[in-house]
Amino acid sequence: MLKKTKSFIEIITLLIVAMVLILGAVYKRDEYSMLLFDIDNFKKTNDTYRYEFGDEVLSTIGKILKTIENKEISIYRVDGEEFAILFTHFNENFAMESCEYIRKRVENIHWKHPITVTISGGFSKATKNTYAKCDKRLYKAKGSGKNMIIYQDINEGDVK
Repeated sequence: MLKKTKSFIEIITLLIVAMVLILGAVYKRDEYSMLLFDIDNFKKTNDTYRYEFGDEVLSTIGKILKTIENKEISIYRVDGEEFAILFTHFNENFAMESCEYIRKRVENIHWKHPITVTISGGFSKATKNTYAKCDKRLYKAKGSGKNMIIYQDINEGDVK
């Protein structure tokens, strides 16, 4: 069963990467951007409050994401608690405001358990390696205290 699940996850990840590459071919490379984020401490949340609550967290975050989805914003669940958002017509201010809107909405949810759920993410304008850049920034956000979106590499300058 685990082997099938891993293959399924690998297939979904490959589909996301393929989609990003297709977008790069269809749109000018500067016309889209991507946010890759996951739920902080999700395994601990599941272990502490059980999987039913973990499902509630995923469902609630999914509902928040649906409020911003439109023809220019596509949302994908990449892995268990990891999501990708593609902004197909790049407008840096709009994309960054959308990312912060999601982060703050998740952080401000009042749950039935005494817990605050947060997300960490990596954002990138379209590049040759958009997915890889987002993933790298996601892990920098995790290593820098969580509950943040990193928009550029630390050595590139601005970190927001």
